[in-house]
Amino acid sequence: MTDGFLRPGISRASRPSRRWTVLFWLLATAAASAGTYRYLRSPALDLERFEIEGARRARTRDVLAVLVPYQGRNLLLLNLAPITAAVEKVPWVERVTVSKELPHGLRIAIVERTPIAFCRRGSSLFWLDTRGIVIAPYDPREAAADFPIVTAADDRLPGAAALLVALQKNFPSYAATVSEIWALSSGGFGIMDGTLRVPLEVLGADAPEKIRALFSLKPEMDARGIQPKVIDLRFDRRVVFSGAYGGGKSV
Repeated sequence: MTDGFLRPGISRASRPSRRWTVLFWLLATAAASAGTYRYLRSPALDLERFEIEGARRARTRDVLAVLVPYQGRNLLLLNLAPITAAVEKVPWVERVTVSKELPHGLRIAIVERTPIAFCRRGSSLFWLDTRGIVIAPYDPREAAADFPIVTAADDRLPGAAALLVALQKNFPSYAATVSEIWALSSGGFGIMDGTLRVPLEVLGADAPEKIRALFSLKPEMDARGIQPKVIDLRFDRRVVFSGAYGGGKSV
């Protein structure tokens, strides 16, 4: 009776066993996995070259020095996070984008810090960026540069840099003449420039506006023969001339 339930021309013995089907797919999957593993571990995907972009002040040899330990690693399996962190520690590098260029390359796109001044430390000068971060030692043999010199403790450097950025943005013609900025123990900063040639004392945020106002007073100062040794702009609605007429005067 059971023969009537079989399809014509196919015997029960000729049907494939489910066990053999499962075994076949397991073997096929294992073979594919083994092939993939051998390919991933083969030299076909080894990291062989680095393409560095955007490095102008950052030394290429310094960037390569932190990349060399990763040479020869499997590119497809390579974790880019520690590479990015290592390159960001190189002087002049502000941020970096690392991407894979299969089958053998790694692309390093660098954005460098923008120098705004020199920072004086003892008898040495260091590059200072727009956020008040010390970048690297200045070497006059590598590049001639004309930047103002900042003298301040590390915790005052961001304020000095912010002052210079504000001057460049709001009073660029004056900012171009600034030769030195230093932190005052009484608060604020001192400025020496090549126009007034008198030390100015300012607080920072309102410095561009007050220095502009001071320039409007210059004809009167010259007419009255006022030659102060220091001009203090740290007060509201008042300018203090120290050393004029042999004593402090305010207008």
